[in-house]
Amino acid sequence: MDIPLYQEDCEFADPFVSFRGVSRFKKNLDNLGSFMRDVRLTVTAFDASEADGVVQTKWSFRCELGLPWRPSLSASGGTKHVFNAQNRMVEHVESWDIDPAVALKQLVRPGKRQKKTGGS
Repeated sequence: MDIPLYQEDCEFADPFVSFRGVSRFKKNLDNLGSFMRDVRLTVTAFDASEADGVVQTKWSFRCELGLPWRPSLSASGGTKHVFNAQNRMVEHVESWDIDPAVALKQLVRPGKRQKKTGGS
């Protein structure tokens, strides 16, 4: 029997956006994931409370986006996962240790490995 990990109306939130629904989350991952290169994710802390149905993680993340200017993204933060009595996730809430404006700047700043073409 296939039991999905996420409740269909699970809440997903980060410093930029909050929404409900697994289908939108999957679409977001498909869109962004196709651009991510050299991904490094390190889980630095993990705490689970079975009684409360909550899993808290701390992590650091780094990747390069496969865009023409090769921006590098880097952040650390945490994710709170809340599960219901059927062990399905009902909340997936990220917190970042970086100002969202700084994260946006990373998206537009050319990466170190960007190839230089032409010029003087």
